[in-house]
Parts: sequence; structure tokens; C-alpha cells
Amino acid sequence: MSLGTGLDPYVDTILSNLLRMAGFTKKIVAQTSQATVDIVITNTSPQPRTVMPLFWTGLQERTPQARSSVIEHVKFYLDLHGSRAKAAVEAVGLLDTLEKCIKKALTDANAGVRQNARATFWSFEALWKV
Repeated sequence: MSLGTGLDPYVDTILSNLLRMAGFTKKIVAQTSQATVDIVITNTSPQPRTVMPLFWTGLQERTPQARSSVIEHVKFYLDLHGSRAKAAVEAVGLLDTLEKCIKKALTDANAGVRQNARATFWSFEALWKV
């Protein structure tokens, strides 16, 4: 991605639209949009203040596919930016939102979402000892 951090001001708009696409019935659209979310997270420096509310909103979706994708993105974000963003998450008070995301996914009705949430929990636990 040639824009890199030049895309940072637009991360909120891009991610909110891409995360909504996770629940689309056309599988190729859903998969491609979610792969793009990972690319955007990788090549930009999205601030926790921007992405955590988007993740929380994504976990409110009706479709299990969307919730599963969102919790996978939470894990990806924690693995990639977690150690760098740890102080920002704590300073802005988003640790509670992050915990709520993981708890909601761990108690989800869908087994696939719960399985992804367990993997996300271990990434979370590596950064913030529970």
C-alpha cells in the first residue's frame, strides 16, 4: 500500500464501511472486504480511539459471520499494534471497551464466534495479565 500512514485520517470511514460488509450474503464480497480491513490495519497506524468503537459496533451485528470477522480483527489488531497501543488504550479508557468486546464474543450464541473470541482472549491476556 503506497499511501501508508497518509491514509490515517480516513481510517475511520474506510473501516466502518468495510466492517459493515462482513455480513453481506455474497461470500466473495464479505471475504474480500475483511481481507482489506486487515490490509488497512497493517499499513496504517489506526489509533485505538478510532478502531475500538468500530469493533464494539461490529459485535452488535445480527449475522454471526460479521461478529466472527470483527473479533478476528480485534485479535489481529492486538497482535499487530497491541504493544505499541497499550498505553493509549489505557490512557483513553478503552480497556473497558476492549474487555466488553471479548466478553460479549465469549458468550456469543454462535460457536465460531466463541472460538475466535478464545484466541483473541489469549492475545489480550498476553498484553494485560488478567
